Amino acid sequence: MSSLYGLAADQVLALEVVLANGRFVTVTEESDPDHFWALRGGGGGMCTLSLSLFLSHSLAEISSNIFPLGTYGVVTSLISRVYPKVGVTVSTFNFSTGKDVSVETFWAGVRSYLERFPTHADAGTYAYFWIMPTGPNAFTFLMNPFFAVNHTVDEFNALVKPWYDDLHELGISFQPNTTYYDNFYDGWMAGFALETVASSTMMTGSRLFPRANWDTPTSLNATLNALRATITDGFALLAFNMKAELQEGFTSNSANPAWRQTLMHAITSTSWTNTTSDSDIKVKMDDLTKAVGKWRAVCPDSGAYMSESDIQEPHFQQAFYGTNYDRLYKLKQRYDPTGLFYAPTGVGSEDWVVKSLDGLPDQNGRLCRV
Repeated sequence: MSSLYGLAADQVLALEVVLANGRFVTVTEESDPDHFWALRGGGGGMCTLSLSLFLSHSLAEISSNIFPLGTYGVVTSLISRVYPKVGVTVSTFNFSTGKDVSVETFWAGVRSYLERFPTHADAGTYAYFWIMPTGPNAFTFLMNPFFAVNHTVDEFNALVKPWYDDLHELGISFQPNTTYYDNFYDGWMAGFALETVASSTMMTGSRLFPRANWDTPTSLNATLNALRATITDGFALLAFNMKAELQEGFTSNSANPAWRQTLMHAITSTSWTNTTSDSDIKVKMDDLTKAVGKWRAVCPDSGAYMSESDIQEPHFQQAFYGTNYDRLYKLKQRYDPTGLFYAPTGVGSEDWVVKSLDGLPDQNGRLCRV
């Protein structure tokens, strides 16, 4: 829904919070504008919550699961905007290299898709796709799914027709499985399978690619080449075509400013087994950081989504918080002067160090003041 309504942080109207000093307060734009600004988007560990919106009927039910982690306090409840029920068209399909699809033809089909990111996002749609290496000079593209909120099947088909026409002209065969749902919840449950979001045997890295990368054929080619190089090196791409602009009339917040210019949120990962040595794990982690460096190079002034990012992200303050970091750091000192609330790469985390017992950038060790 971000392409239509913005980020979840943009929808929050009030929060109940336990502060570092033990006080329980209600935070709104009127009661404490600084705290309200920081709590809505101020980074990992700021107020960790899982928010579910069920829009299957005319009324919206909000449920939230709150975990006791924070940078500015522990959020115990919140009030959020909700929206009327909308229908959604959900579509999945795939295509691959093979006898009739050369590597260059495959990437031409991918480029045709990337060209249309501004049009698709501006139409209020949201797409989740994978590009995976399946062998030497072999690749698969998975649309999993294209999620067209507020679009009928006919409207969706008209939107994607220019891309589909290109794929047909290139000789790329695919068979879309497209279904309309009269409410968001049913569409979401059908289109998005549950996935592992964290594991002790994997590491992710990500980048928010800005709209500016679509301004010229040269910048778009550089973007495609960076993605292609990473995938060719053996890293799978998971990505979203989306936007997350702050809607007119909404109060600003501390979400990473890079989100407001984003057209693609790209993720990759590496993994190991429970028996992999610490030294080999570190090699894999460093290889991932280097691979994501190709993405950073084509959008150095953008950032990354902290929840699916590289724990070794260089200059995390700029990558995760952008121009908001200095203000967030000052507010951290105001609301948590003793540093009670800590999270790796959270605001103020540079004031602490974990003396790791295994030599890895993890939390396996003592947390000490710098």
